[in-house]
Amino acid sequence: MKNSVALGAYLKQATRTEHQQLDQHPRLSPLMHSALQLSDYQSALTGLYGGQVALEAAVQAGLERLELAYPLVLRSPALVRDLGALNVALPNLNCLLYPRILQTSTLNIRTVSQLIGALYVLEGAKLGGQVIARNVQRRLGGQVAGQVPSEFFTGAQSEAVEGQSSVSDSWVQFWVFAEQHCPEHQWPLAALAAQQAFQLFLKSLNAPSSTDVGD
Repeated sequence: MKNSVALGAYLKQATRTEHQQLDQHPRLSPLMHSALQLSDYQSALTGLYGGQVALEAAVQAGLERLELAYPLVLRSPALVRDLGALNVALPNLNCLLYPRILQTSTLNIRTVSQLIGALYVLEGAKLGGQVIARNVQRRLGGQVAGQVPSEFFTGAQSEAVEGQSSVSDSWVQFWVFAEQHCPEHQWPLAALAAQQAFQLFLKSLNAPSSTDVGD
């Protein structure tokens, strides 16, 4: 998998700025802090919801358009369950506000290289999510009754396809898929799609945290 290692380094470098912007976003950065509060966690999950739904929809549409098989795991249902367990209403993606925000970073996947770039962001987020989940449980364990709902970040019960047993498995499977379908001359297109995928999350996080804005 020598080629996939090089592609990974290329995508990491190409998306360094967007990745840093996401990690340092005011609604996400508290997730790794010792002073994390339950309200911070609720705000982060709410802010991620629009981006997660939009990116998963783009990837699903791309897979169908390109007629490719990929063991995609949808994490938005887990995010919905976590928000429900926290008694937080879902953002209204049909209101006037969210379409304006997300359409400015629409990702229309028409090539395999674009698909690889989008999947790079989706699959990579799972790895970071597990680190976040550990801090969430450590910092918020005493603030809620029982274990803090964190299925979205742990991926423990996500709607996986048969034969895919862990986050690490899905990461390996992604790179096998990428090596098969993304030759070096298409790497710039994959990088652009990855940047656009990060922008989906950044735009979603920049939406007001209130769930009734724009109704």
